Amino acid sequence: MINLQPDTGETKKCFGCKEVKPVSEFYVVKPYFRDGKYRRKRLASYCKKCEGLRTREYESRHKDKKISWNRKAKLKFKYGIDQEWIDARMVKQAGLCGICGVALTQENRTIDHDHETGEARGLLCSSCNKALYVVELDRGWGIKADAYLTECEKESWEKASARYSNREEGNPSMGGTHNHS
Repeated sequence: MINLQPDTGETKKCFGCKEVKPVSEFYVVKPYFRDGKYRRKRLASYCKKCEGLRTREYESRHKDKKISWNRKAKLKFKYGIDQEWIDARMVKQAGLCGICGVALTQENRTIDHDHETGEARGLLCSSCNKALYVVELDRGWGIKADAYLTECEKESWEKASARYSNREEGNPSMGGTHNHS
């Protein structure tokens, strides 16, 4: 039997690429029960590289299954909710983002949740959810962002005003008219 410790210098042949590789290049499969039999801890048949390729290929062929299962599991375990909660929340929010009011679709809908407790709060569009996360990290961020934008608008107004004044005075370097007298 092969020693499952990665630094023993032992090797194993990959079932996929057929290369002989160090055992550190293989995942360790944990013990499990199947068909009423106990399966002991062992090395995977495929090296990590081939296993990754197999997984990606399988997921691309069975994308609908993966998304469906992952979504249900994520809803239940991460937020403690199910599809019924989402459906009820969509009705309560009239199918709109809880912040900006944009229509929620399967592509842009996210579940807003409290990052400390994990409790779901409502449904937001992805843009508002990202912005809310930043604000949640620093409650003063919104005020700082507003001050920044106000300052930028003020500078922009001053530049535009200066350009307009120079045109009125006939300054050619600022887009005014040339005087060829």
